[in-house]
Amino acid sequence: VDGLGPHEKKKLRNAIRQVWHRSTARKLCVDRCIGKDGFSYCEDCKRRSPKIKIDHIKRVGEVDSGFIDRMFVPSTKLRGLCDECHKFKTNEENKAARTAAKKKDLEKDFY
Repeated sequence: VDGLGPHEKKKLRNAIRQVWHRSTARKLCVDRCIGKDGFSYCEDCKRRSPKIKIDHIKRVGEVDSGFIDRMFVPSTKLRGLCDECHKFKTNEENKAARTAAKKKDLEKDFY
């Protein structure tokens, strides 16, 4: 592909995520998940977790003109989740995205 193809989008997404990983908002969210005992806790199930994943409450989506704005949000729009809660949320978001895409394709075919 001449221009911004899938391979370049993947590389761009990874580079932006590396910068985001060091962002103040992400660090504030991590700090918010640390309990008084020094362990990290999931903000959804409240269980102690050896490692939390910082999750965007609103889906970031694909690399496009608004990707950076959706990626770099205030810490209040992020939350720390355990692996189990993060997998569940991601699977639900992916199902919803697939359903929306199918619906859009059906509407396109109908009209």
